[in-house]
Amino acid sequence: MPSSAGPALIADLAAGPLDTVSIDAALARHAGDPGVPVVASRQSEVDRLFAGASVEAIAEALAGSEQDWAQEALRTIHRASPTSLKITLRQLRGGRGLDLAEMFRIEYRLAVRCTGGHDFPEGVRAILVDKDNAPRWQPDRLEALDTAAVEAYFAPFAEPGAELGL
Repeated sequence: MPSSAGPALIADLAAGPLDTVSIDAALARHAGDPGVPVVASRQSEVDRLFAGASVEAIAEALAGSEQDWAQEALRTIHRASPTSLKITLRQLRGGRGLDLAEMFRIEYRLAVRCTGGHDFPEGVRAILVDKDNAPRWQPDRLEALDTAAVEAYFAPFAEPGAELGL
């Protein structure tokens, strides 16, 4: 389905009823060739721009691109928590090849440590509570966060039972 058909499909579904026959009929009415997938058409450029070993390198590569989507990605990076950006890149790159159980342990550590840190509640405050869209990240710059601070989020808990949420 082309993305341009989305609003009409939503309107059809909202008009109801929401049974399998009606849903299938609405989908069939709006079905069509979606065209070339956007990411697939840019895959080599995405791979090149996001190949950097650090968030700073990725931001620098994006800054050097004249593509609108790359500039939007750069604006998104500049709005985000530096800590979260570095944790996410470390998680994505380091998670390759881990088994599911180890990945869940890491996800749990990150969830506990991120929600207990400064930036998660600050982001909630800025976006959902006060709605000022002006979070005060700590630290507020990528360069101010060293590798050891990022690695601390991934370290096993001191108490073995904590790995299981006990």
